[in-house]
Amino acid sequence: MQLVLPDDPRLLAESILVLLSDPGLCVVLGRQGRQFVEERFSWTAIVEQLRQYVGQDLGVIRNAHSHVLR
Repeated sequence: MQLVLPDDPRLLAESILVLLSDPGLCVVLGRQGRQFVEERFSWTAIVEQLRQYVGQDLGVIRNAHSHVLR
């Protein structure tokens, strides 16, 4: 990961030059970035997060309905 402090154009330029001079590093960082995004923001990840969220809430709702219907 290549982090650059805000408002430091010299450091940003140096980081860009490092990336331009090292295509292998660009490939590694690109793969890591894609993996990060897919793990957190792909449709599969979003659906799983929603299932967990809804599943927690439905547990309470199911219990409430089971008492009402008995």
